[in-house]
Amino acid sequence: MSESRILLIDSDAVRAERTVSLLEFMDFNPRWVTDGADINPGRHRHDEWMAVMVGSAEDAAQADKFFDWLAAAKLQPPVLLMEGEPAAFAAAHGLHEANVWQLDTPLRHTQLEALLRRASLKRLDAEHQAGAQQDSGPTGNSEAVVRLRRLIDQVAAFDTTVLVLGESGTGKEVVARAIHQQSPRRDGPFVAINCGAIPADLLESELFGHEKGAFTGALSARKGRFEMAEGGTLLLDEIGDMSLPMQVKLLRVLQERSFERVGGGQTIRCNVRVIAATHRNLESRIGEGQFREDLFYRLNVFPIEMPALRERADDLPVLVRTIAAQLARTGRGEVRFADEALQALRSYDWPGNVR
Repeated sequence: MSESRILLIDSDAVRAERTVSLLEFMDFNPRWVTDGADINPGRHRHDEWMAVMVGSAEDAAQADKFFDWLAAAKLQPPVLLMEGEPAAFAAAHGLHEANVWQLDTPLRHTQLEALLRRASLKRLDAEHQAGAQQDSGPTGNSEAVVRLRRLIDQVAAFDTTVLVLGESGTGKEVVARAIHQQSPRRDGPFVAINCGAIPADLLESELFGHEKGAFTGALSARKGRFEMAEGGTLLLDEIGDMSLPMQVKLLRVLQERSFERVGGGQTIRCNVRVIAATHRNLESRIGEGQFREDLFYRLNVFPIEMPALRERADDLPVLVRTIAAQLARTGRGEVRFADEALQALRSYDWPGNVR
């Protein structure tokens, strides 16, 4: 994968020419297009660019199609947004919010350099993770992790719905990916969506997609996460934050294995394994009237409880060595820990867990 290729989408010719000049001065290899129509998915890979810079698009519908294609990537290149608000842009295009970064205009060399360095390091991390096959599961050798791996092995081969429970930062998505990688669906897509990070009025479109004209701003038809995950696994993260009306619609999909896009009348069959995750106590939410009991039982077929890091302090030496090795391999320096430092780490409560 090229370390220097940058895709620039901008219909503002004056700004685009200045941006291209700055990128070339910084020894990057930019490609400028006015919208997504010039990018043929059949001839390009998602990982072809280190970053995608976005200004204004000449054809908004074509740009939407491009971002739908980009959203389907397992490892999305960062999007540097020159206009608009990153969270809203990510939600509108099905991108991970953490992957859309604000870029001020007029461009400042220092900010652009910092963001592109961050994008380069992100790519190095992604390449290392792909090479290291880190979807194998949680790191550590403690009794809690051994028990966790045993549960993953037990459920992976079946299409059973899994509910992963635990505090934030305990590695719920790591477990979900491990289940996917060890399942017969491993060659299909793994798609994750954070139900708590998307506004309730946008979540239905994110999950089920929408037809052109379904609502203001729906300039083209768009697939939802269920369609993107066809033949693979869909992780519904932070399911405990989903609104009650949306819970009803999700329950119907889980029961009938079919859905309709927003604004559409055609029933779409889906072949997707669902894994749900939450840091909330769903039984308490049921008692408060915030979560449907029937949906809970539909999801809680095979529950997996994630141990907090403070409950498996014996794994800390393995964890810190693994992280230090990753830093060294990606050129960010070599770190070694004295026994006293490891002991100090063991005594900490780790409220954020592994994150």
